[in-house]
Amino acid sequence: MAKKGAANFTNQVAKQLIREQKQNMKELEKQKKEQYINNRYEEASILTNNIDIYINKLNNIINSKCRKISIEEFIKKDLQELRLPEELLVPYEKPNEITIRKSNIIEKLFEAPKQKYNLYVKEVKERYEKEYNLYEEKEANRKSKIESLIKVHELQTNEIINTKKELYKNRDASIISSYKAELLNQTEYPVEFKKCIHTGYCKDSNKLVIDYLLPDIQIIPDKKDMNIRKQKMR
Repeated sequence: MAKKGAANFTNQVAKQLIREQKQNMKELEKQKKEQYINNRYEEASILTNNIDIYINKLNNIINSKCRKISIEEFIKKDLQELRLPEELLVPYEKPNEITIRKSNIIEKLFEAPKQKYNLYVKEVKERYEKEYNLYEEKEANRKSKIESLIKVHELQTNEIINTKKELYKNRDASIISSYKAELLNQTEYPVEFKKCIHTGYCKDSNKLVIDYLLPDIQIIPDKKDMNIRKQKMR
């Protein structure tokens, strides 16, 4: 009887453990499903928020601000930069420092060898001085040519800028149309699309006509929001 009672107790414990294990597995599965739905709901909220932001940017596309460009900056954009000749960009090399050998004992003690040595020192120094003066002359001439070319370029550039600024003040149709088109092309739009902008200015009527191609309707999202229905788990 003792053995039968022990066996029954063992079976009951085993069944209880099995029930608890099944319950734990159900609870774990429920938590996984709830977590999955929560994740999907959060993902849908993020997507909806992104759609709202994107649509808001589209609504404000006409009000997009263009980068301010002065008329002088616009004119300078097409001016060529100064390109110096390559030979003027390479400095002349300085002559190597002179090396004068020391006098020996004979050149120090006897007059004739001493005079000959002094003559040797003088010739070496004079030759170096001549080479160095020639170097300085060439280098000064190179720098002078560079300065001259820079001045001429600056004068020409200023003349072009002043001429075009005067044309702008006098409402020249060509420069005003180009300037306004550049301003529109520099606009930072909230979405990327191919810009197709044409401008035309009429001096007589003082009116600017803008032919402005907006993005295709395909850039508008086909979804307004993303929703995941949260269901109660059983």
